Amino acid sequence: MAKMFSKSFLIILGLVFGLLLCELLMWVASLTVSNYQKYKNEKISAKNTQHTIICIGESTTFEQYPRQLQEFLDKKYPNKFSVVDCGVPGISLEMISQNIDKNIDKYNPDIAICMMGINETFIQKYAESNDINKRSFLDNFKIYKFYKILNTSFDNKSNFHDTRQLLKNINRLDSLLKEGIVLFYSTQQNDNNKGKDIFQFILAKNPKDEIAFYFMNEIMQRTDFKIAVEMSKKAVDANFKFMRFSYYMKIIQYYIQENNMPMIKHFIEKAYADEIPSINMDLYGMIENLISPEQKKQILKMIFKNYQTDDVFYGFMAIDCLGKNDYKNAGKYFAMAEKSRLQNANPKVKELYCNIVKKLVSKNIKILSMQYPVRSVESLKNILKDEKYYDTITFVSNETFFKQALKEKKYKDIFTDQFGGDFGHCTYLGNTFIAKQLVEILDTFKL
Repeated sequence: MAKMFSKSFLIILGLVFGLLLCELLMWVASLTVSNYQKYKNEKISAKNTQHTIICIGESTTFEQYPRQLQEFLDKKYPNKFSVVDCGVPGISLEMISQNIDKNIDKYNPDIAICMMGINETFIQKYAESNDINKRSFLDNFKIYKFYKILNTSFDNKSNFHDTRQLLKNINRLDSLLKEGIVLFYSTQQNDNNKGKDIFQFILAKNPKDEIAFYFMNEIMQRTDFKIAVEMSKKAVDANFKFMRFSYYMKIIQYYIQENNMPMIKHFIEKAYADEIPSINMDLYGMIENLISPEQKKQILKMIFKNYQTDDVFYGFMAIDCLGKNDYKNAGKYFAMAEKSRLQNANPKVKELYCNIVKKLVSKNIKILSMQYPVRSVESLKNILKDEKYYDTITFVSNETFFKQALKEKKYKDIFTDQFGGDFGHCTYLGNTFIAKQLVEILDTFKL
């Protein structure tokens, strides 16, 4: 007994040590990236230039437009400007506020470009859900954050992940089940009966065989979609995990075709409760050409309920309309997104943003308060309008240029993702647009 206890203790100790080692390695990796950025910034700031610009922000600043800005300024004004990238991925306004004095003292900038705040919600009614005080103790550990990222990633790709793992391990399956799967994948879609008898036989013996059930469900989808939907409901009720995402998609698609909004809403909400976040974009792609614009709007409203803010939903709708050259409705949704940000401004964002700018102004640093791509600068002006230093700030709008570019080019040419609804992280081209705009504004300063 004592020997067994000792062995168990050593196993647990080994697991704890392994987790601590992983945590340490992740901290080292984080510090390596941070120190690399510091090294680059110190190298840039050490150059004998007339003016230093610090770029303050989050992941939309880090390794983004500052690089192109330095390139353009070097070509136009050799050895005149040093551009320091102070962007930090995932950083909050609170942390930016805490770091700002250190960055001022370290780099002694003449100009500060601020594009910040997106990691907080700009909408007051949703601010509580992002309260930093509601973080759990585990959120302090990088390995726990990494676990949450991995978990979300696997959820979002569950459809592909499950089938990839199944095919990888197919030789370990029961020979009869293996034969049915091989027949299923080796025949044309219109050859509906291949493998069907095998899956039926397996399910007659064991109705809870999730793999056989899934392939039977796929076969029935080709022959009788209504039966496939009823099977999908049984799979959801039975809490089948394998390919669970696909069952929800069949059910929701069926009710979309039936124009049954109450049932669509019920199963979308059930999917969220079941923690299947990948329902968002996949469902959007599914409904794209199936329903009327008004139905799509209603369904997307349900989908985007999980995105917390109305402005993100309206922004996504606006970009969707732009992609279809529906400029009238795109303008309407852009306006609705901006109205939401103006009418429901988050006071915490305002307080922190103003505090950061106030510290910069107190050091006689020129402020370029820059709005995110596509968005109107008015909501940004609204944050600072009551401050005494308001007239000294140069506001930078990235709205008109990006909206015009989105009419001429594909969204993916300009952004790599769409996390903001109406914008995302920029491609090289997108960052070039921002940098060129900034160079034109710096020209007016006559430095």
